[in-house]
Amino acid sequence: MKPGLSVARRLVEQLGEAIVAGVFADAPFPTERELSHRYRVGRATMREAVKMLVAKGLLHGHPGQGTFVAAETAWSLYDPDVLRWLLARRFSLATLAQLTELRLGAEPVAAALAARRMTEAGRRDVEVALDGVMAAARGEGDMLSAKVAFHRLVLEATGNLLYRGLAELVTTALTLSAAFANRNRRPPDAAGYAALGAALVAGEPERARAAMQAILAEVLRQIAAHQDGERPAGPERSRSGPAPEPAVERPLELALPG
Repeated sequence: MKPGLSVARRLVEQLGEAIVAGVFADAPFPTERELSHRYRVGRATMREAVKMLVAKGLLHGHPGQGTFVAAETAWSLYDPDVLRWLLARRFSLATLAQLTELRLGAEPVAAALAARRMTEAGRRDVEVALDGVMAAARGEGDMLSAKVAFHRLVLEATGNLLYRGLAELVTTALTLSAAFANRNRRPPDAAGYAALGAALVAGEPERARAAMQAILAEVLRQIAAHQDGERPAGPERSRSGPAPEPAVERPLELALPG
C-alpha cells in the first residue's frame, strides 16, 4: 500500500486498480467480510473504502444480493483516480488524443473567461507561472510542474467552480503527455505559453482563447503525426509483410507543448 494515505484510501487504491485491471471480471466481487479478512482491516474501514468505490462508479450494490463490479460505461471517467487506473492499464495515443480533444473543448473558453475576469493579483500570478514555464524551457526547472501550475491557474482564474473542477483531469492529461514525451531530449516549445500569458495579463479574452486553442491543437497535430508514422504505407505492405506493431504501447517520440 502507498505510504502517507489513510487505511481506507490505500484500500481504495488497491481495490480500484484491481477492478480496473479486470481482476474481478470473471469472479464475484468479495464480500465485506472476505475483504476485511484478506486485507486485515476492520469492517468499518472496509465499508468506507467500498463506499468510495461506489461513488467512483466502479461498484454497485443490490440490497440482499451483495456488491458487484459495475460496467465500464458506468465508471466515473472524470474522476482522476479512475482515469489514472484506466490509463495505467491500457495507455494509448488514441486515449491521449481523446483527453486533449476534451481539453480543447474546455480550456480555450476557460482562458477567455480568465482573461475577462483577471485581477491585479491574478496578473502577478500569471507572470510568475509564465516565468516558471520559460525557466523550465531553458532547463532551469521541471516543465511538467510548471505547466501544471500554469493550467491550474487558468482554471482557477475563471472564478467558475465547474472549470476549477477540471484541474485534476487536466493535470492527469499533462502528466500523460510528459510520460510519453520526447525521448530525444529536444527542448520543449514554450512559445505558445508566452502568447497565452501575454493575453491573460492584458485581459484580452479572444487572444487568450486563440492562444490556448493553438497550444492544444498542436498537441493533437503531433499525436496524429506520430500515429500516421506508425501506419502501413499502403495495402501492398500489409499483404507482403507482417502487420506493423500497434502504437498503443509505444512511448511518444515527440515533444508535446501542452
